[in-house]
Amino acid sequence: MRSRCAGRGRSPTAAAYISGCTDRRPILALQLSATRAGLGIGFLPEDMVQDDVAAGRLVRVLTDWCAPFPGYHLYYPSRRHTTPAFSLLVDALRYRGAASGR
Repeated sequence: MRSRCAGRGRSPTAAAYISGCTDRRPILALQLSATRAGLGIGFLPEDMVQDDVAAGRLVRVLTDWCAPFPGYHLYYPSRRHTTPAFSLLVDALRYRGAASGR
């Protein structure tokens, strides 16, 4: 998942900052809906907008200001016993990183 800027070619009229939120999915979904509606520029994960960009519904803007996402970083104590679910998560992240050449 790489972060990219996408928009409909218009400049934003306002910026909103939401503090204290740990689950960003509802905020990202709202941001995507607003960007699709042409309300401004959205700074969203690339995998959320790649279909819209490919279909021409959204265009990339400010590409010089959008740093590529280098990959996941996971810090955990490797000497402790991990649950099977956590082991699957680690394996999935390693597989995704290896498949994308990271």
